[in-house]
Amino acid sequence: MNELISLSVRFPRMTVRTLAILRTIKENEGLTIRQLSKVMGVDERSVLTTIRRLGEGKAGNFDSELIQSKPHPNDRRSRLFYLSSEGRRMLR
Repeated sequence: MNELISLSVRFPRMTVRTLAILRTIKENEGLTIRQLSKVMGVDERSVLTTIRRLGEGKAGNFDSELIQSKPHPNDRRSRLFYLSSEGRRMLR
């Protein structure tokens, strides 16, 4: 929780949900949307909406992508999410 407060002070234009998703991906890289939503205790649709903005570089004042995804090796319908190098830099 303290990390989220610190991040929200550093990045005031980002929503707490966006910062929470970034932090969750940082701590659990390689999760699907469904897994992220379960870990966070929120519905899949809100995670998906935020993930799309993060992947398109439309979160807060960031023009670059903060996350990246890779195909799931066993399920072609799913993608696994990771922080991009810019996302890692931001969360240091």
